[in-house]
Amino acid sequence: MKPYYQSGKITLYHGDSRKIVPSLPRNYFDLILTDPPYPDKFSWCWSFLAKASSHMLKDGGTTFSFSGVINLQDVMVAFAKEKSMFYRWTASYQNQRRV
Repeated sequence: MKPYYQSGKITLYHGDSRKIVPSLPRNYFDLILTDPPYPDKFSWCWSFLAKASSHMLKDGGTTFSFSGVINLQDVMVAFAKEKSMFYRWTASYQNQRRV
């Protein structure tokens, strides 16, 4: 899989995670940053993300994922099923667009 962007120690991939994740190394990453789609038809993403994170992250690594409040229960359940992963906190931010 060809990176979308790469510079120094930073590599970004853009695309369907089901195609990207199998080609990535295990226990290699310090951080996974993702923004899965929110509609219900993509609720499978949370279980996939939790499993992939537990395999790809180094010990002490972090998955930072954006989620709508409506998906929060799916997120917590998916991560609770992975023994090495747990849900830690909710953060909120305000989108301040200037017109």
